[in-house]
Amino acid sequence: MEEQFHYSQNPQPYADEDEIDILDLLLVLVKNKWLIIGITFLFACGALIASFVMTPVYRSSTTVFLSRSDQSVFIDKNTDYVRSVSTFTPELITKLFSTNDVVSKTKANLPQSEAISSITLQATVDNKTQIITLSTTASTPTLSAMAVREAINVAQSELETLIEDKNSEFAQLENALIFEINEVQKQLSEKEEALARYIKQVASTQQNAQLLYPSSSFEASQKASSLYALPDGGLEYLRHLREITLLEDQYRMLQQRKAALSELKRPISISALGKNISSSLIKPKRTLMVVLATILGLFLSIFAAFIREFMCNASKDPERALKLAEIRNHFFHTNPK
Repeated sequence: MEEQFHYSQNPQPYADEDEIDILDLLLVLVKNKWLIIGITFLFACGALIASFVMTPVYRSSTTVFLSRSDQSVFIDKNTDYVRSVSTFTPELITKLFSTNDVVSKTKANLPQSEAISSITLQATVDNKTQIITLSTTASTPTLSAMAVREAINVAQSELETLIEDKNSEFAQLENALIFEINEVQKQLSEKEEALARYIKQVASTQQNAQLLYPSSSFEASQKASSLYALPDGGLEYLRHLREITLLEDQYRMLQQRKAALSELKRPISISALGKNISSSLIKPKRTLMVVLATILGLFLSIFAAFIREFMCNASKDPERALKLAEIRNHFFHTNPK
């Protein structure tokens, strides 16, 4: 009985080592609270200091749109044709902002300083609304806003150069359209003269001729009452009218294309929507950095507290102390064989 009582009073050191006691864990944290607080505070202060040391990055953005001087609504009726001959689309302007010429000239026109090398330009276009958004980043909000304005001015200058080159192509297209218009107009005159000669041949009286020259529209002359008296039932007459109608439609279409080209030759300007350009700090995100560093420091400090407690307990156990000494010898000493 004495041996059993002695065993119950002095249990084996690690008989219940697989059992986790929350109170023991809390006790470890309380014993090492200053270590945990110190490491966490050190990480938070380090992140705060780093946020002040880091070079800030500000972003300025504005909405950019294209406008033509004295633009008429006539161009909207020929949208498909205008897009087929025009290359000055929002997508092209977006790429224009990203070219090396625009970026380098924008930086060159800004006040000379070491911060110019950090300036970046980015332009995006909304496929649905065709609205262009221009954004710049710089180390100061003033420099970032200046970069937006200067980029618009440089892009406008580059666009004017492209327009001059493109207008020569438009002039060639316009000359070709004028030639086609003259040809169609000549053919239309010939068809109208042929119709007049045909009417003189088939119209026996002036009253019958007036029926074949309606004052309202060609559709009215296609009635059976006005065509019944003709030799072939009005077949030849309708052929003349169809040819004239097709030529008139072709003439109107060519005139619309010519007007659309005239619209495309008007000067294009790149303008910002609104005079005030706002800037916002995007780097560093001070609050986020401090919060993340605090959380990281807390986890590392808790891990360090448990490692410290383990080392203390292991040093009191002869068997584990011997193993720890052997590990130290392997890492820090080379024992000759």
